[in-house]
Amino acid sequence: MSQNNWYIFKTASRAEKKIAERLDFFGFEHYLPLYVEKHKWHDRYKLITIPLFKGHIFVKCHPIQLRIISLVQGVVGPITDPVSKIPATISDNEIEEIKKFLRLTDEYKILSEGDIQKIFKKPIPKESGTVSRYKNRYMYIHIKELEIAMYADTFKRIL
Repeated sequence: MSQNNWYIFKTASRAEKKIAERLDFFGFEHYLPLYVEKHKWHDRYKLITIPLFKGHIFVKCHPIQLRIISLVQGVVGPITDPVSKIPATISDNEIEEIKKFLRLTDEYKILSEGDIQKIFKKPIPKESGTVSRYKNRYMYIHIKELEIAMYADTFKRIL
């Protein structure tokens, strides 16, 4: 019998936190990486907690449970290989790298023509690639299944 794997699920727009609550209620192990961002309103600034991967949540489950999770309100479904339609998995090591990324950095930016940079233009391979690397003081993470790249400035200020 196969073991539980981390799967990437697409979510309804801006519903990631509610879906995390629902998955908790149903007893599913999940990971929703969050970071704090300063937003400016007309009259004030406010710190907002935002999902690192907008519209996505990671869920650790058995392959048989994929359909059940897809029925949770707000979940669109698992990210799949466009050719084989097999749900994409992400390794425990990659999840740990994302957690480490968020712990080690106090300033980071998501890359793009604005915010997200496509790094992947062919079907998802069966093997996962490297998630992070260090260059100078920057930590880079590539998540092929989500087709994004991000980097963090790991320089810590001493006051």
